[in-house]
Amino acid sequence: MAIDWSDAFSIIRTMLAQWGLSSLEGAVTGMLQDGDPQEIVVAKLRDTQEYKRRFAANADRIAKGLSPMSEGEYIATEQSYREVMRSYGLPQGFYDSQDDFRKFLAADVSPQEMRDRVTLAAERYQNADEGTKRQFTRFGFTPGEAVASILDPDAALPVLRQKITAASIAAEAAASFGNDQRLTTDRALELAQQGVTEEQARRGFGELGARSERDKGLAALAGYTLSDKELEDEALLGRRSRVRERALGQEQASYRGGYVGQETGLQRGSRGSL
Repeated sequence: MAIDWSDAFSIIRTMLAQWGLSSLEGAVTGMLQDGDPQEIVVAKLRDTQEYKRRFAANADRIAKGLSPMSEGEYIATEQSYREVMRSYGLPQGFYDSQDDFRKFLAADVSPQEMRDRVTLAAERYQNADEGTKRQFTRFGFTPGEAVASILDPDAALPVLRQKITAASIAAEAAASFGNDQRLTTDRALELAQQGVTEEQARRGFGELGARSERDKGLAALAGYTLSDKELEDEALLGRRSRVRERALGQEQASYRGGYVGQETGLQRGSRGSL
């Protein structure tokens, strides 16, 4: 008497469709006809090359000491990644394939971390002005690879944030001084590491652009050399420049001395006329 396996086939067929492995339906039919129970069929399916390719990140996770994901969790996470990409307007076909997602799943990147990365990519690079994009290029974020660099799961998110902030700091310096090379990449990274934000850089370099040459000139007249770093540390980090204070102090003393001399001369002239 033939075994009625239609119910089992219907269940497994639905499951394969969810997994994106409907191509295995023929194999399922053969296994059920051979008398394999449903659970044995599913176990055999998980041992096929097609299944292993479809859920390839699980082997990567196991190799890294992470737990494998269930098929449902795996697919739901892929879908969350895809929704994040689309919500930020990234083009279809860009970082949304199963092979792309494999790297994120293997690295245990959560949907929230993916959202954080895409936010950086979309808001800090794609929407940047041309001057800022030139600075991104100096920091290794070339136009064709900027978003991919930010999304790379092998790149630590805090380090990426720091590099992006450094590029923005360099862009503010370039805008204030009209020179894309105003800050070296190392100096911009140093400022970012010390907590300088893009807004602080905008205010600080805006102020410096208006007075740095004057301050350097006053320092030179007083016999001092005032460096860009000292001026930047004062404007961006709140560190008082002793050189600048001494130079301004001498200027004020000279001004007061000249004024007192003038006043004394006037007083003498007045007494003489009386």
